[in-house]
This record gives sequence, structure tokens and C-alpha cells, in this order.
Amino acid sequence: MRFATVAILALMVWALPSAAARAATPEPASASAAASASAKKRGLAKALKKCRTIKKASSRKACVRKARKRFSGKPSKPVKPEPKPGKTWRVDVLDDYINDYFSPDYLEIKAGDRIQWIWSDMNQNPHNISLISGPAGVNRFDYATPNSPSRDYTWTRQFDEPGTWLFGCSLHQYMRMAVKVGK
Repeated sequence: MRFATVAILALMVWALPSAAARAATPEPASASAAASASAKKRGLAKALKKCRTIKKASSRKACVRKARKRFSGKPSKPVKPEPKPGKTWRVDVLDDYINDYFSPDYLEIKAGDRIQWIWSDMNQNPHNISLISGPAGVNRFDYATPNSPSRDYTWTRQFDEPGTWLFGCSLHQYMRMAVKVGK
């Protein structure tokens, strides 16, 4: 018992001056960086532990990627601002007892502009919009209405590719419209 008391007393005498010295001197920047790095490691370990509990493999992998990215210390990529939408052009989809037509049937617009097709509430026939021809690399099905409404319907598409676009109604062979998209 006596030995234990002496040993504890000796440790206290030895530890006190070093603790007081540490408190008096400011902590160097490298020590705070090391503390920050160890905190990041602990955070990453905790996040990865949580990811391991996910049963679905694809979700688990996505969780691991997200955790590693968040704790990597690298700045994330800057987010590109959304491009300002261009002008929106109105095109009426009309019919009367004799003719089926787009009004206007020719437009010159700039890249980034939109066209909004509006079906009249006075239409008698169903109409659709199909891309007949367009710039290379454009998917025709992205520029085709999903159905053939007859009244009170609107459909909008944005044009980013310059070139000449030809649209038509597949139900009415003479119902055509041309759009020239400039830069």
C-alpha cells in the first residue's frame, strides 16, 4: 500500500509540470490539423459503418462513394449555374372544317428557346406532333407528343441544337411546321 501511494505521488509530481507547460504554450497549427484529420477519420469510419448495414449492393456502394467523397477533404466541384431559359414561342395547333394547321407554320428561334404548342378548345380532330427531321444526334422520340389530344392540351420543348427542324402531325399528312434554330 505504501509503495502504491508513493508511485501515485511520483506520477502526479512528474505529470503536473508538463500539464501546466502544455496549458501555457499555444497549440501549434499542425496539432490542430492533426486533430481535424483524426476527427475526419472518425467521421469516415462511422459513415462507412453505417453504409455496411445497407443490404442492397448498389445502394451500399453509392453510400460508400458518398461518404468517401464527403470526408476526402477535397473541395467539391463547383456547380454550374443553370442556363437562363430563352424565349418561349407559342404555336397554336388548330383545325377548322377544311384545314388542319400549325399557326405559325415557320419559326426562326435561337438555341435555348422553347416552343409551346397549344391545342385550341375549338378543335374537331385529334392532333399529335412528330419530329420528321432534325439535326444529327437528336432523338426523334424526345420531340414527339405521347398521345393525340384534340382539345385543351399544351406541350413544350426546348431547342438547344442549331439546325432546321421539321415537325408534322402523323394523323394529317399536310399539317407541317418548320423551325430554324440559330446560334
